[in-house]
Amino acid sequence: MVKGFKVVFTGPASAKDEDFETLPPQKKLKTTTGSKGTRKPPCEIFHMDGKVTPQSIAYITILVHFGLTNAAFWTNNYYGFSYPQMYNFIVNYFEAPREGTPQQEHVDKLLSWWNKQIFPTHAASASSSRTAVSSMAKLRAQHAAA
Repeated sequence: MVKGFKVVFTGPASAKDEDFETLPPQKKLKTTTGSKGTRKPPCEIFHMDGKVTPQSIAYITILVHFGLTNAAFWTNNYYGFSYPQMYNFIVNYFEAPREGTPQQEHVDKLLSWWNKQIFPTHAASASSSRTAVSSMAKLRAQHAAA
């Protein structure tokens, strides 16, 4: 899952395994323009600021699970397995615990671990893994105010 996350959000080169570095280089395809385009990795486009989000973990989980099936095309349900439900379950797992509970402490440790795996040199990863305010916390605050 970590390699899948790196490939999608930080770029394929960041997911290289040391074992592959001992292999001889492959031939590069010739391009018609002769110049190589540069593109920002999605983690910069989405302004992740060195922090893994519950939504990004859920997204990668879906991609990895789907990639391990023999499905010929994307579908929300695969043999009774619901990808939208899986996505929502994972996001809720991270966002549902209330502040100060053992569950929240576990979620914070898990996000911290993910941050260290994906963004080991980023300053935000070294600090608190908690995102600014989760969407679940925002909903609770709105409900309490109403």
